[in-house]
Amino acid sequence: MHYFSGRLKTICQNACKASLIILLVNVVYADEYRNDQVTLPFISSSDHENRCTTLQEDVEYRFEKYFENYEFASWNADRSENEIKEEFSKLNAMRRQIWFTNGNDQQNWREDFCPCQELMKEELIRAPNCIAFDYNKINNFYNGSLIEENGIRFLALEAPMDCNLTRFFDVLLETNASMLVCLTPAQDGIEQCTPYWEEHLNGNEQIVIPQSLNFPTVSPKSIDYITTNEWNDCSPAMANVLLNLVLKAKSLYDPSRGPIAVQCIGGVARAGTFIAAYCLVHEIDAQLAAGIPVNELNISIERSVARLSLQRYYMVACAPQYLNLYRLVQAYLDIKQK
Repeated sequence: MHYFSGRLKTICQNACKASLIILLVNVVYADEYRNDQVTLPFISSSDHENRCTTLQEDVEYRFEKYFENYEFASWNADRSENEIKEEFSKLNAMRRQIWFTNGNDQQNWREDFCPCQELMKEELIRAPNCIAFDYNKINNFYNGSLIEENGIRFLALEAPMDCNLTRFFDVLLETNASMLVCLTPAQDGIEQCTPYWEEHLNGNEQIVIPQSLNFPTVSPKSIDYITTNEWNDCSPAMANVLLNLVLKAKSLYDPSRGPIAVQCIGGVARAGTFIAAYCLVHEIDAQLAAGIPVNELNISIERSVARLSLQRYYMVACAPQYLNLYRLVQAYLDIKQK
């Protein structure tokens, strides 16, 4: 208890420092964001670095607090589909107990996982159950979360609508995103995403982020763009499709250029699965680079998804997506063993 009391005090102090600039921005945003003539302060790269440092500490605090005695299952090629689904069911029940005070009532959040109240007031959210946590929100005006795992930074974003497309582009500029992974078609039975790419593609693999009236000193820029039409909502992608997306993103990613923005309809299911897959491939590469033989790798899909679940609701939303992460690991290890 003494550890958590002291740790909580440190976390709160750091969070106050790192959030000061966000608070100042939010004061300006509150009533005037929709006015295109308003000039907003731009958050510098050093300020983002401070926020990410605080985020790492916040995630570690939550991981130690809620999963200290939890035994995570290791990846095993011999596990049956039913065993993997049972593993997901157990983890899903565990994370609901962590997020909500009674495990079922999604209106009663634990303080550590309170959703951003300003986003809820804005009423520009596609999925009410997929709101960014207050502690790692990008800002108060677009539903997106800062995610960091293994030194890799992501933005988990919901799909933009016509009414907040400018905010979507502003997020990419404000965070200096270096890549956008779009996992949402414009239509899939229902409208899923404003087709922003139609007017902003620069060739097939770059997208132009237009200059913002809110950030007039920041020039428009082209960033790497990856997309697929082979992945429907609330379903797994084929393991080879997901693996190819991850490997393409890894070949383009340069940490010095900014985070990887990942967007699906709610910013949790497909986006969470992609981020989990990326982290798993990265971990495999790191262990192999350290000289660990393929047959001795220690990989835990359960642990990876648990850590992401501390940073956004329902990251990897269903058992088929979770099962597909097992298939992806097997597919990648098969490549490495050739």
